[in-house]
Amino acid sequence: MKDYQLIDHLAALSRLSFTGAEKEEMAADMESIMNLMDTITQVEISEEEYPLTAEGGMELLRADEERPSMPAEEVLANAKGKLYHFIAVQKLMD
Repeated sequence: MKDYQLIDHLAALSRLSFTGAEKEEMAADMESIMNLMDTITQVEISEEEYPLTAEGGMELLRADEERPSMPAEEVLANAKGKLYHFIAVQKLMD
């Protein structure tokens, strides 16, 4: 089932526009993704296979070790843009 209304809504949210052929291709891609998600939910996974969870399994992680960091001058030497003592990046949003 191809939901062109959903594609129009997602396109409006992301400020994209699709031609009829592109919308058809997007619908086919979304349908194949949904079919893949349906097959993923059918896979049986036991907790014994993946013991690292938020509740337990923390013993599998290594202990944190405090180490000295790189000097700021060395880090800033590799940066394209610098502002005071920081790496300057291009502004993405107003």
